[in-house]
Amino acid sequence: MQERMKILEMLKDGIITVDEAEDLLKTIDSVDEETVPQEEVTKKNNLRMFKIKVTSHNGDNVNISIPVAFLKAAIASGNIDNIVNKSVKINGVDHGLISENIDVDMLIACIDNDYVGNLVDVTTSQGDIVKIYFE
Repeated sequence: MQERMKILEMLKDGIITVDEAEDLLKTIDSVDEETVPQEEVTKKNNLRMFKIKVTSHNGDNVNISIPVAFLKAAIASGNIDNIVNKSVKINGVDHGLISENIDVDMLIACIDNDYVGNLVDVTTSQGDIVKIYFE
């Protein structure tokens, strides 16, 4: 349920299009049906979050929190780069700084293995900080 609300919120905020929202909702439905019983999926994935935090040297801050079940649906539908790029662009930070550091295969492996911890922790010479992690 939380994933559906996040999708609708992103649609309302203009982060994703109607077609992207529809694809994500369909993917969530198919992921839930084809895997583990709904109760187990909800219990495990609702507790975990994928987070991206960016602090730029000129004072822009980005804090993105994505439920793991939503992230899994975004990856399955092929929309993860688009969602992250639009989220960051809205907040005025160079999205290349984040998208260059995201390895989709690594994300899938982390989700499948219930990984918790840092994936990326970068500080540039200009003072930009990028942290990508599961919690």
